[in-house]
Amino acid sequence: MRRMASLAIAPGGKRLYAAYIDSNSQAALAVIDTSNNEVTQNIALSPYISAPPSVALSPDGTLAYVTLAVGLAIVDTVHGQLLETVAFEVDLTSLAISPDGKVAYTVSGPGVGIYNNAAAVVIFDLTTYQIVKEIPFADVVGFSVAFTPDGAKAYLTGETGPVLIIDTASEKIEGTLPINNSLGITIAAH
Repeated sequence: MRRMASLAIAPGGKRLYAAYIDSNSQAALAVIDTSNNEVTQNIALSPYISAPPSVALSPDGTLAYVTLAVGLAIVDTVHGQLLETVAFEVDLTSLAISPDGKVAYTVSGPGVGIYNNAAAVVIFDLTTYQIVKEIPFADVVGFSVAFTPDGAKAYLTGETGPVLIIDTASEKIEGTLPINNSLGITIAAH
């Protein structure tokens, strides 16, 4: 039984990556050939995961990053192998990579991270794999984060509360969109 897949399509559209929890409660990353919709590889990532993993690709598609509840798996998509798993003391959910590939924004739940009583957007440096900053937020049960194509803003959707707008230069919440219960909203580049 596979549960809660998160999807990312490679540049060029030839491969689709699905992060999921398998029947043994292990996080895995499936590589799917979009020309015939067949799974070409399953890459084991982490045993005994409790939260659904989220996947995002580097801008050039050579690396996949997958959240593992309290860590981040880095997968070499060219060779189809797990490079490393970086442990963090924050409970990670959704994940988005900046258009320049330098940082990742992910969502942590309340009670973890620097702001022990608040949920936060956690910013990771993708060269050092260190937490750069946490942007706390309240009144929103955060779920998904996405960047604008130019990387100037990030948006945070949630199960409750409005969509939050983050200015990525100042790394601060600059406003909200009047959309409540925005679970499942995505941002598309045109």
